[in-house]
Amino acid sequence: MGIKMHKFKHVEKIIFLILLITTVFVLISASSASVYEETKKIDSGKKIITVNNQKYQITWMSKQVIGNDKKYVDISYKSMKNKKNSGSLYIKLQKTGKNKIALEEKFSPMIVPNEKTIQTQVNTDKYYWKKLKPLIDKLATTSILNKETLKYNETRSYNGTFTDYTGQKIITIPYEMNWKVYYYNKTSSIEILKRYYNMDKKEFVAIFNDGNIRIDKFSKEKLRISMYPHSNKVPMDGDVIVSHKYVKTNLSPKQYYLQVYKNKLETEKLTNKIIYEN
Repeated sequence: MGIKMHKFKHVEKIIFLILLITTVFVLISASSASVYEETKKIDSGKKIITVNNQKYQITWMSKQVIGNDKKYVDISYKSMKNKKNSGSLYIKLQKTGKNKIALEEKFSPMIVPNEKTIQTQVNTDKYYWKKLKPLIDKLATTSILNKETLKYNETRSYNGTFTDYTGQKIITIPYEMNWKVYYYNKTSSIEILKRYYNMDKKEFVAIFNDGNIRIDKFSKEKLRISMYPHSNKVPMDGDVIVSHKYVKTNLSPKQYYLQVYKNKLETEKLTNKIIYEN
């Protein structure tokens, strides 16, 4: 009887171990599935267009997410005369309701996309082939005309004061902050890309929770200021990407930068509890 009970307990442990491994595997698979989206190519092509008497080659590829009414469209362009004059446009289409399609459009190096909701009963497949595909030339042209231009390149030196990980010690580090201001001629948007350098170590660092800025004209008397963390990666679904605030003013984004935001960058004191260095 004792031998049988011992064997039974041994089998119980094996079954428990198998169940545990299976559960872990299922959880990992589910997590991976939520991050990775399986897609299939539905359309691609190349075309030469003329913008401001200059020829550009545009290339596009469209993909359908398998098992979801969602599409990704990548459009890139390059000048036939100057290969460095190039750029890209990224579009995401997703059915979000019976009469709604969400469209995200990103044509700048920033993470923040332009978002809008389209009122329609059709699915993304019909919308792509009937509405979006015929507009690829126009979308590429808009991107080319709205290409960013570096307007200002500013540098400031200062001492950053931080609390160490234990919360017991104050650390002072000499920094150099550089910010580049890009201007978009078509929309008048401003993008401010900030970088920090540890002057003790002579290396680039990213300061936790302090991000880049985009300023857009939201309405006739209002600007939208978008801030998001330092990152070169495409954010996964569920990531906190950006925070917005709105400023009531008649100033253009460029005027607001010169009259208000530049002074803020030149005088602000950065004190963070955590510092993350690359």
